[in-house]
Amino acid sequence: VGEYLHEVLWSKVACSIHLSGTLTTVGGMAPYLRESGLDRTEGVKTVSVESPFDYEKQGQLIVPQGVVNPKDSEGHTKWLIEWLPAMIERNGAGEGILVLFTSFKQMKEVAEGVPSWVGDLLLRQDQLSRREILERHEAAINDGRKSVIMASASFEEGVDLRGSLCTMVVLAKLQFQVPNDPVSEELKEYMESQGRSFFVEVAVP
Repeated sequence: VGEYLHEVLWSKVACSIHLSGTLTTVGGMAPYLRESGLDRTEGVKTVSVESPFDYEKQGQLIVPQGVVNPKDSEGHTKWLIEWLPAMIERNGAGEGILVLFTSFKQMKEVAEGVPSWVGDLLLRQDQLSRREILERHEAAINDGRKSVIMASASFEEGVDLRGSLCTMVVLAKLQFQVPNDPVSEELKEYMESQGRSFFVEVAVP
């Protein structure tokens, strides 16, 4: 699509400005420029602006020890069931948690396997609408209670949980794009015919 965009759009406009919080990836701007066709256009300037959020002072990355390999689906789920309550306990009253899963099956199994006191805090995407989850979550936090949203990848983007509405995010597994939709399959086949890697160039970024 990049070549087509270059031909019918970028080569015909005097100027265009692209703004987003997600233009850069592990390879800088290169993946976006390549996919959009801007790498074929002369005079393209890019700038990455630092976030006002002070990650070093305001954030903490926790990598748990003894994680069961996610390829062992049953073992990984059992490990999550045992590990998650302690993480939820760390959060104070009036603080929200977002737990993201890559499959509804694992989310359901974890939700049904945790102790009842954890179960009472859960708002599950497989049981409630997105709107209802967000409304109930906010009401609980505003009331000084804990609340835990359990959701899939669709809650990774476009959900604005400010301040105490989300003080912890738990990723059950890292979400990688599976090239099983027609567009991704075609792109994967095309890239591999050129000796390139879909996983390294597209899925990882």
